[in-house]
Amino acid sequence: GNLGIVDFQQGRYEAATGNFERSLVLFRETGDRTGEARALHYLGALDLQKGRNPSAASQLQRALSIYREAGDRSAEAHVLATLADLDLRQGRHQQAAERAHQALAVLSDTGNRFGEAYGLGILGIADMRQGRSQEAADHHQQALARSREIGDQSGEARALNRIGEVFSATSQPDRARSSVLRA
Repeated sequence: GNLGIVDFQQGRYEAATGNFERSLVLFRETGDRTGEARALHYLGALDLQKGRNPSAASQLQRALSIYREAGDRSAEAHVLATLADLDLRQGRHQQAAERAHQALAVLSDTGNRFGEAYGLGILGIADMRQGRSQEAADHHQQALARSREIGDQSGEARALNRIGEVFSATSQPDRARSSVLRA
């Protein structure tokens, strides 16, 4: 599993997929349900990156069921955030917002700032796609703050780019340029 995580983070998706598929077999053979759910979550996220949405949905739903069975609320919230990302990619903006809110409630309770930043970013995108630019800007600003709290520079850059997109969409080109340049 750990090799798969490294490969995933470095964008080596095929290698990550192979590692997680092997891990999944081992977790199932040993009865490690949490490990199985983690492997399924990553396989779902990998499928999402590759545009394999039906497979991503299946993997993520299975991971979600196992985490709920185990009572692991934090892991459940991460899967909900990934499902919200899938919803966005499939044009289900309201459902994405609902799942992001569910995930954020748990992530906030558990103090998971990285997860909060991810969920807030998804919520901001859903807001923009539903024509709620002020809410989108607020959520991206919150994502920026969480990313800065934990020193996540790539999260900061993502949030600043998204803030720039909001400014651009609301006819504020100078503010958009400033935000994107800071990214």
